[in-house]
Amino acid sequence: LANDLNNEFVESNDSSGNDNVAGGVNDLSREMEKTNLYNKTKSHNQLNETAHGVRMLNKDLFNTKFRLQIQNMLIVTKHYDDSLIFITSELVEHILLNYKDVNVYLEEKMFYKNENLEVDEILKKSCSKTEKYENNKNRIRYYNNGFIEKNNNLIDLVITLGGDGTVLYVSNIFQKNVPPVMSFSLGSLGFLTNFEFENYDKSLEKLFTKKVTTKLRMRLS
Repeated sequence: LANDLNNEFVESNDSSGNDNVAGGVNDLSREMEKTNLYNKTKSHNQLNETAHGVRMLNKDLFNTKFRLQIQNMLIVTKHYDDSLIFITSELVEHILLNYKDVNVYLEEKMFYKNENLEVDEILKKSCSKTEKYENNKNRIRYYNNGFIEKNNNLIDLVITLGGDGTVLYVSNIFQKNVPPVMSFSLGSLGFLTNFEFENYDKSLEKLFTKKVTTKLRMRLS
């Protein structure tokens, strides 16, 4: 449509002088406004169709149970809350001690060389009598946005410690494929956080040993 309108304007310019040029510009502007409105309407209709498809897919997924294979787990902790650093420490120690094949990724800018995390103590406590400290050391790793962008499909599960803002932050750092998210309610808003941290050990045990269901969320950007 844009090409046809442009050709019409050039023909008017060649044959009828300045008045026709002005008329051609005005006509072009009106037609382009109509075209933009059409595109917006079309996009909105496509969005509605996509949303309906997501709801149908979500319904099918909710009725389907499956078992997660978890090797790399990423923990996202709410920023600017020092009390959650100690909760994160407790969670990491529990995971390393009870799930020996799992590597834990923590946010680099928040936890790398953070004295409150006490990584050495966590690693020592999570080692069994037959395990060596050095062999266990590599199981605590760190991530940043660049790492996620390059290794989008590496993470098998995300655990969030915070509120709804922390869950939404996960959808922001995973721009392509968002892994399954297990959200513990430790923030001011909890519409998206379905798990209570007091029962985290039982929730994790169920996650690792039984089949689970999932809910599909749609993100607008």
